This record gives sequence, C-alpha cells and structure tokens, in this order.
Amino acid sequence: MPVEIGRRICLENHLDETASIVAEHVRLKDYNLNGDYSEKEIVFYSDKRVNHDGIVSLEDRLSYILARYGKNDEGICRAIRMNFELCKRVEKKLFKKLTFSPESLASLAENEEIGLT
Repeated sequence: MPVEIGRRICLENHLDETASIVAEHVRLKDYNLNGDYSEKEIVFYSDKRVNHDGIVSLEDRLSYILARYGKNDEGICRAIRMNFELCKRVEKKLFKKLTFSPESLASLAENEEIGLT
C-alpha cells in the first residue's frame, strides 16, 4: 500500500514525525475535531482537495475516488464516503477562523491571494 511505503521511507530517513503524518493522509485516525489544528488534519484535508495538479471540491474528489477505487464494491464505497464525511468535519474546523471559504480556495490559490491572518 502506498501509504505504508511513504511512511517507511520517512522512517528510513529519520523523519519520524513526518512518517506519522504520511501514514494518515488517506485515512485520519488520530484527530480531535474540537482541539487545535494538527498537521495530520491539514494534510488529510489537503489530500482530499487535490486531484492530480489541481484543487477540486470535496464532491469532485469523492466522485473520482469512488470511480477509481470503489470497484463497484458497496463496502469499499461506504468506507470511502464515511472518510469524506470526516473530511467535511475537518474542513469546518480548519476554515472556522480563516478569512476565506473552502469554495474560494481554488481561485484564491490560483491568484495567490490567500490571507491566513
């Protein structure tokens, strides 16, 4: 599995802290939706907002993931959908204090106008 390979590469290069983040970029396991932001949450969310080289909506990314990995298996598709429901909750947490919305992220990034104050 690519997640495990990435984690192992990090560990082999003494990047222990990064390894734990890489290990959870597909499925977030260690999180607190009421606590401070964590690197794991940011990377997990970012992974769901990017498809190839572009920023996409969660809905577009979900459609892509279902088509690519769902394999018409209802159990796999259900797990993918549940993962995206968690991602929506993480999104609410991350954008609570930001000055822009998730919907404007792509256009702001394209114009490099993101204000993180």
